[in-house]
Amino acid sequence: QSPTINWSRMIDLEKSVIEIGPYTLLTVDEGYSAITQNNGKQHVLPGGQVYLLNHRNWKFEKFITEKIQTDDLSQIKVITADNVLMICTATVSWRITDVTTAAVMAANTMEERDDRDHIKKLRKDVLKQAEASLSSFIGTINFSDNLGASAKVQVAAQAPVLGKVADGAETSSALFDEQRLDCAVAHANRGTSKYGVSIISLNIISGFPADGDLLTSLAKGA
Repeated sequence: QSPTINWSRMIDLEKSVIEIGPYTLLTVDEGYSAITQNNGKQHVLPGGQVYLLNHRNWKFEKFITEKIQTDDLSQIKVITADNVLMICTATVSWRITDVTTAAVMAANTMEERDDRDHIKKLRKDVLKQAEASLSSFIGTINFSDNLGASAKVQVAAQAPVLGKVADGAETSSALFDEQRLDCAVAHANRGTSKYGVSIISLNIISGFPADGDLLTSLAKGA
């Protein structure tokens, strides 16, 4: 035994964050970035490397993922152009493309350090913007136009020869039109780009009138 050296503890080098006295050893995996504060100034450390924070006031705050996120938008109430209240279910896929901007503008970096979802506030902002863009998109569609498209498909299915749909006729619902949904994605990205997020896709899973009587009438007429 040494008279000048005492055993303190064993350090597991497999941990991502290792505090050694005033120093912090960080291992940042690819697909993530580490948010640190150096005397109050934010430093973003890219993934795929190991870093040493070499003084006490250079503090680790949290990891932020750059991986693709997919979230549900459930039971959204929106109004069509002809004033029909619809209930829609959709999904949105997105990812953080500018970690520095996202950390400064949207992500909480000083709160809930033990929370596993480090982008909770950012996720909420993205979902609100996606919902607003989806509402704006559906607000340009007439419910009667969708009903007409559905009727054309039904006629074509019942009478494949005599009831053949004319070339160029629209047989798909405008609610699921890919080009129009791309416009909704562009609309959403104009908002989310301001805090470092890119929305990849918006997809409507289902949509039906909120009025049960109207839904029953459509079912009887189908």
